[in-house]
Amino acid sequence: MDDENKKIQNENELNENLASNDNDSSQNCAVERKITQTDHLNKQLLNAFLERLNTKTENVQCKEGETTDVEWEENTTDETDEITCSLENGMKLKNVFIIGISGPSNSGKTSLTSCLQKSLPGSSHICQDSYFHPPGDKRLTWVPEVQNHNWEVFSSLDMDSMVKDVKKWKEKWMEEVQDKPSILLVEGFTIFNYGPLNELFDKRYFLVTSEETCRQRRLTRYYNPPDVPGYFDKVVWPHHIQNFGEITERVDINFIKEGMSKEEIFTQVKNDIDIYLQSL
Repeated sequence: MDDENKKIQNENELNENLASNDNDSSQNCAVERKITQTDHLNKQLLNAFLERLNTKTENVQCKEGETTDVEWEENTTDETDEITCSLENGMKLKNVFIIGISGPSNSGKTSLTSCLQKSLPGSSHICQDSYFHPPGDKRLTWVPEVQNHNWEVFSSLDMDSMVKDVKKWKEKWMEEVQDKPSILLVEGFTIFNYGPLNELFDKRYFLVTSEETCRQRRLTRYYNPPDVPGYFDKVVWPHHIQNFGEITERVDINFIKEGMSKEEIFTQVKNDIDIYLQSL
């Protein structure tokens, strides 16, 4: 009887051990599957990251070997990270430039602008003088001391129209697909003092000129309406001093000092523009 009970006990212990081994084996298999799945997922994520990293460092090639900028957007979902590559119109944005040329009366703005326009293919020109209100306009300010209107202040100009025209030019050329820069040269005596216009410039040049030089040059020019005696000394130059004082500390303006010839000034400005365009 004791032998029979001992045999039954041994069989039960054996069955328990077998069941325990089967359970451990199942758990081990489950763990192995989980480790394998996790490792596979991590490998997928790592490969996706490396692929994204490598792709971002590549340039997108355009026709004729040119390259253009790429704007990247990442959309994260529960399952994967999707990388979207979209070509922005960087060529349009970077191929449109607005350059301001300023200085006091008779400083050589028009001559410089004319030379630059001839040397920059496809460039356009807008002059602040084209936006003066006509003589007799109620917006003009009368100066009793010289019995003439004040043509040196913003109220004598239709600056809103000037800003709109510059923006219109910019919008037009930004819509065009171009293989060379489109440049607008804006010339005027107070273009850097008018905020809405000044903020549109990519480059700014100011021709510093002495009072005597401006006075002598002005005597040789015809104005409509013509200058009256005392207008330069009492109106033109005092307003220039005021306007110049507002911008003299500006670091975004290239001040061209007096003393150089027209050719030297042109060469300096043209070279600076070329360097700027090549750096973009």
